[in-house]
Amino acid sequence: MPDHTKLTDIASKQHGIVSHEQLADCGFDKDHVYRRVKSGVWHRVSTRVVSLIGEPMTWDQRMTAAGLGVDGRGALSHRVASRLWRFRSIDEEIDVSVLYPGRIVLPGAVVHRSRDLDLDEDITRFNGLPVTTPVRTICDLGLIFPRSEVERVLQHAIAGPNPLVTRKDAWAFRRRVGVQGRDGAGDLDWCLERLPADAERAESGPEVRLLQICEEHDLPAPVCQLPVVVGGRRFRLDFAYPSIMVFIEVDGSAEHSGEQIAKDDGRQNSLVAAGWHPIRFTYGQLRDSPAWCASVIQDVCAPRFGADDAA
Repeated sequence: MPDHTKLTDIASKQHGIVSHEQLADCGFDKDHVYRRVKSGVWHRVSTRVVSLIGEPMTWDQRMTAAGLGVDGRGALSHRVASRLWRFRSIDEEIDVSVLYPGRIVLPGAVVHRSRDLDLDEDITRFNGLPVTTPVRTICDLGLIFPRSEVERVLQHAIAGPNPLVTRKDAWAFRRRVGVQGRDGAGDLDWCLERLPADAERAESGPEVRLLQICEEHDLPAPVCQLPVVVGGRRFRLDFAYPSIMVFIEVDGSAEHSGEQIAKDDGRQNSLVAAGWHPIRFTYGQLRDSPAWCASVIQDVCAPRFGADDAA
């Protein structure tokens, strides 16, 4: 007998999208599926996937349908994988990758056939769906986006206390796929070469960009995540030159809530009162005006360091 409770539980976790394998596991044979699809109770999404809740489908439903439809032969990839890993948030396209020369038809999805897709090494699971690993995803983005965007994503992925990608793993992946002269690998290579030495100590992509600017303009490397105590209060500075009492803060977004702005201003005021000199940059400034950002750091620090030390 069909297990409707089990089916409901599965469907509730998958935005109403279920595969034929899952239906069979719940006791629904081919005749059950055929009758429900023909009567319009269920809606066929692809040859191996149905929707229990009708159309139009949301992005989550389309993504889930593609992930279930490709399972065992490939994975969600490129833009949809980037969105799942929170590298990008604006892409609506659904991409899947399958190992060449395999073919698959998934309505509403862009299918990429790859000669170097390793079904064991390059695919992991995200909420139960197959998706390309973060490092594979970044390399794939080189096929559809400019180098600057691939670099931004890599900087984001490698930063923080729990990075999604390590420099070592990225180089290992680059060496493996680069043997075949793979498109996109050259962009990853370029981005890895430009990573600053202390990238792993940064906590965000914008902070990695600040370190990169310091390296490229021959500025002294600042101390990352410096803990300080001012007036009995503990703070942690994004970057600092403690010997000259200069700190640099990076705003990851141009938009801050009023509460966050007030908190930042109060923190900065306490540090200034204690003798610290602040420098603040937005990510837009770091991205679009690196030479100007370097000149600001130079102008502030040179008189304190001595011109020879800050050059």
